[in-house]
Amino acid sequence: PLKFSDDIAVPRSRIADLLEQTAEAAQKTGMRTAAYGHLGDGNLHINFLCESQEQRKSANVVRLELMK
Repeated sequence: PLKFSDDIAVPRSRIADLLEQTAEAAQKTGMRTAAYGHLGDGNLHINFLCESQEQRKSANVVRLELMK
């Protein structure tokens, strides 16, 4: 019911790092994620799928950290 969707660009050499960080954050917070994108240019769409307002707050913290 609650979702954040971001468009994050990273160097191609760091795509695996971003996906790993996203998976770790999802595991810690109990939320689901979905990622897809344009791997050739490092443009990824990271989605945080939240089931509560509490998870949404956690997702916001995580997504801001990922963008740093």
